[in-house]
Amino acid sequence: MTCFLTDETPEGICSVFVPTGPNPTSGNIYHLKKEYVHLINVSIEEAMRSIISCGASSQKRIAAFVEKCFSLKKLSVDKKNNFVIMRY
Repeated sequence: MTCFLTDETPEGICSVFVPTGPNPTSGNIYHLKKEYVHLINVSIEEAMRSIISCGASSQKRIAAFVEKCFSLKKLSVDKKNNFVIMRY
């Protein structure tokens, strides 16, 4: 899900804001272990465009997430069944 990191504690707990689409002025706040938060290299403008369009322009965000997860060895491809597996 697209969210914004708003705070992080020394103990590794991240606070994230998950805006609702198409109106990102409201949303939910979650407190998650750092291991469940994956920072990606996407601009705020690109993330907001994805939220406002209800996901219709998410190609860059999804590509950045998939690239990062493959580099962390959290994703693998099951070529026989043609799908991607994510591990935590």
